[in-house]
Amino acid sequence: MLQKSISTLPGIGPKTQTRLEKLKIDTVENLLHHYPRHYQDFSKLTTISSLKENLPTTIKVKILNFNNQYRGRNLSIQRVLVGDQTGKTLVTWFNQPFLQNTLKPGTLVYLSGIPGRFRQQIQFNSPDYELILKNKTALHTKRIVPIYPSTAGLNSKWFRKTINQTLHLSQKITDFLPPKTLKKHNLISLETALKQIHQPSTQDSLQKARRRLGLNEVLSFQLNSYLKKKSWSRQTPRFKLSLEKNQEKVLNDFIKSLPFPLTKSQTKAWKELKKDLLSQKVTNRLLQGDVGSGKTVIALLGSLLSVLNGRFSLILVPTNILAQQHYRGFKNFLKKLNIPVYLLTSKEKAFLKKKLLAPGIIISTQAAFFQPKLEKKDIAFLVIDEQHRFGVKQRAFLTKNKLLPHFLTMTATPIPRTMHLAFLSWLDVSSLDQIPQNKRQVQSRIVPEKKRNIFYQWINQKILSQKQQLLVICPLVDQQESENPVHSAKEEFEKLKKIFPKKRTDLIHGKIKKEKQEKILEKMHKGETDILVATSVIEVGIALPQTTAIVIENAELFGLAQLHQLRGRVGRRGQESYCFLFSKQQNKRLLSFLKTKDGL
Repeated sequence: MLQKSISTLPGIGPKTQTRLEKLKIDTVENLLHHYPRHYQDFSKLTTISSLKENLPTTIKVKILNFNNQYRGRNLSIQRVLVGDQTGKTLVTWFNQPFLQNTLKPGTLVYLSGIPGRFRQQIQFNSPDYELILKNKTALHTKRIVPIYPSTAGLNSKWFRKTINQTLHLSQKITDFLPPKTLKKHNLISLETALKQIHQPSTQDSLQKARRRLGLNEVLSFQLNSYLKKKSWSRQTPRFKLSLEKNQEKVLNDFIKSLPFPLTKSQTKAWKELKKDLLSQKVTNRLLQGDVGSGKTVIALLGSLLSVLNGRFSLILVPTNILAQQHYRGFKNFLKKLNIPVYLLTSKEKAFLKKKLLAPGIIISTQAAFFQPKLEKKDIAFLVIDEQHRFGVKQRAFLTKNKLLPHFLTMTATPIPRTMHLAFLSWLDVSSLDQIPQNKRQVQSRIVPEKKRNIFYQWINQKILSQKQQLLVICPLVDQQESENPVHSAKEEFEKLKKIFPKKRTDLIHGKIKKEKQEKILEKMHKGETDILVATSVIEVGIALPQTTAIVIENAELFGLAQLHQLRGRVGRRGQESYCFLFSKQQNKRLLSFLKTKDGL
């Protein structure tokens, strides 16, 4: 029954089924695991004379009078007089004239809501109501009421009613934790947890249900990680790599020739990766490192080891602009070794018709790589840049084609050790927690709104007149997307064109087609743009070498990790750089951001 289609429940037809599928509910069990997102506590039952302003409560009353008032074509007001043994009060609804068919004089009802004051009297405005009937327990009032993630046509009231009719099936769900474990850790059973998450009897029982169901989620993650790790441990790499003395000399000489010494954490990460690549198992390592910590160098060293073994290395990135960025960087590093670097993007159509000649490093966008015409059999080492953008289907493609190269995934999103142990234990993790010596810290400041005009003068003299570039980040594309006044990218773009009429100003945001986005970023990269106004579409990975100042408008609307990533777009070449925050409120997050340079 639990795995049967949701359409087998009474009252669920094709339209309702389609709506439920939008919420990823397609079976009866999915419905039982559709948890409320929050609750309204209307369990306190009181009388009219004891009502208190702004205190969530429920009253049991009789309908004394119902009055429908029409104020034009699109507005009607329902004023209902109700009473109990302690007094009377007015209740108001809007645009619900049909209520007169239910709330007839003499009817007993529960009303749940938050009373307010109107004309010196405490009364209810649009409360939830429920008829008091014999042998019927209140679902929508007089209790801790669950509010569910909803969709068009299916509101919380519908979910409360439907789940109530289905909740008895929770006893058929197998509890994977034995009674001994439940008792030892003071946990409630899965059946009880499901009942209490949907129909909590008290706040304490709700917290116990949350604790039990939260534990289930963590255990599921850990079990999944365990099974993945076990599966990977049985795999052997398609190509076994080795390191002869002459090859090791090439690698060591290359490291010495770099324009900067490796940090201690880079040296440690390279040692860990090299050990993996030379083992008999498929490498499956995650390299995490803050913005500017030098992850690319580790990827380059692993790629070089693969090429020295006569095999190809592949660097996969999410966008064309990032592919070109890596292509230029790798060619520059490897020019003395005469190792070929190949670029594969959607624009490089001719690439697919050729056979790769000498073993080298392929820099490719993810979209361009996943094409059947490309010969992939000699890829021994695969690097996935911006790991969070690499999809499940893309991983499945590699496994299906039995490529099984050594994997290195890279991310600039810091993963604390506890999170790794809980959710990513199937990956070996290397961390770069030091910034190379040639990297300067970006100076960060909050600028008061009253100093905006002086600030623009400073930007013109210190940044723009020095042929350096300015990046301006706004939280929204268009002002119409928000009820509150915020700086939108489109409006800021028009404003800055007027303030700096002689400067080349451009605009980029997520609603612009990807091809055009990449052309805009390419112009910025070549120095053909002075000011780029953007949304957080440029948050990750993009290196703009001549950009030395970033302005973040409405900084209070961005998360701490986002702010850190955005700041990482400037000062990529060690030059003196700045990050300026404009904000209506100096909250703790922004003050913490100013003090902290370490993403972890």
